Amino acid sequence: MRGLVGPVVGALACGAVLAWSAGSGYAEGLVALGATYSLLALGMWVPFVLGGSLSMAYSVYLAVGGYVVGFGILELGWPLLPCLLVGIVIAVLVAVALGAATRRLSGFYLAAVTLLAAAAFEAWLLDATGLTGGSTGLRGIPLTAIGSLEITRWGLLVTAVVLTWVVAVLFDRLRSSNFGVALRAQRHVPAAVQASGIGTQALSLVGQGLGAAVAALGGAFFAAINSGVGPETFTPNLVFLAIFMPLIGGVRTAWGAVLGAALVVVLTVYVHLPGDAGSLVLSLAALVILLLWPNGLLGQLRAGVDRLSNTLRGGAS
Repeated sequence: MRGLVGPVVGALACGAVLAWSAGSGYAEGLVALGATYSLLALGMWVPFVLGGSLSMAYSVYLAVGGYVVGFGILELGWPLLPCLLVGIVIAVLVAVALGAATRRLSGFYLAAVTLLAAAAFEAWLLDATGLTGGSTGLRGIPLTAIGSLEITRWGLLVTAVVLTWVVAVLFDRLRSSNFGVALRAQRHVPAAVQASGIGTQALSLVGQGLGAAVAALGGAFFAAINSGVGPETFTPNLVFLAIFMPLIGGVRTAWGAVLGAALVVVLTVYVHLPGDAGSLVLSLAALVILLLWPNGLLGQLRAGVDRLSNTLRGGAS
């Protein structure tokens, strides 16, 4: 029964958010941003939270998904679906190649090298004007049809939210699967995992590829919903925000990444504060949560529910 709480509450929250945003372009933009941030945070959740591998290259995977959609539709005349699939494949290949090149690095060194790779990719986006449009980016991406099915902005938004829910459900199940257990064990006792016959490097590459695929999906939907993508859309600074999303929401469930992403959107975009006060409030909130509740908001909520349940059972007996 407990395993159904997350999916049910998540589905109700997704429905409420879509109902709130219907008919308002501004609200729809916020939901699109929230779905993108959620997919980014979920993509980082597998290799970072489960596997302990902190890659800062996720802005690259977001941009790959977005730019492939823009270039495929504008320049090649492809429908949206093939663009989504090609973007995911390219992002996975880039993640695996980068992961293989940095397989001997960890901690600060891995973060530094992958951050440098993300910065180099951002510079390449500005220079490769024939593919990326340079500083202008790719604008005016039309909404193409899938067969006889016409695609609307609202339809894309609903699809993005539903996919966010699906990925969160699957990743939450993944945590307790054989793959998830092995990935978590690799973080703490890699020698034991290696001794059991599981290749730790291959395991890490699979996790990074899976995360890149989800991040690319978020970038693709963001570009399609907003009809454009540019070098300023997905900067390496975004990854610093994404690191704190699962930490704020809760690291023991994939839903913590979604909750953290929603809080980031609310504090930095929805709540109108002067200057960069929203980022300051977010930083203070993250500091307080990490100090008082190391397991995040959902971890604290679950602990409170467990204490209440134990109290009620004790009183009944």
